[in-house]
Amino acid sequence: MVVTRRALLKAAAASGGLSAVSVVGLPGTAWAANTGATTDGGLVSRWGTPSWVRLKFSNLPDYFVRHYAYALRLDPDDGSSTYRADATFYPTAGLADPAWTSFRSFNFPDRHLRHANYLLRIDPLNASSSEADRQDATFRITS
Repeated sequence: MVVTRRALLKAAAASGGLSAVSVVGLPGTAWAANTGATTDGGLVSRWGTPSWVRLKFSNLPDYFVRHYAYALRLDPDDGSSTYRADATFYPTAGLADPAWTSFRSFNFPDRHLRHANYLLRIDPLNASSSEADRQDATFRITS
C-alpha cells in the first residue's frame, strides 16, 4: 500500500470520512528532506522523541490518528499521556520490503499499523507473520 493523500483519504472515508488529507515530512529530519513536503499535516513532530512520528490530517489540525481498542481512528488531542502513546508510531524497515516502511506502535511495541478489511488497525506482526500480513503492514512513503 502506498501512503499518499489518496490512500489516506480512502482509509479515512472507510472509517468515517474526511474531506482532505496531507502527507508531509517531519520538520528538521530526513523525512522532510526525503518527501520534499511541508509541515501542515501528515507525518509530524513526535512529542520530544526524534525518531517517533504522529499522523494527522491537514484539515483537522488538532486531530491525530491514534489506536483505540487496536483500531485506528482520528481523535482530537486531549493532552493525556494515553492519547500521546496511542498516537505515536516508530517508522521501521518494512516487514515485507525493507526499502519501504512499517509503523510500530509506541505503547504496544509488538503491534504494527496495518490495513485489514478496508480498515486501519494495529496488530501483532513480526518477521514470522504471513507474507500477506506483512504486506498489509508495509507502506511506501511518497510526497
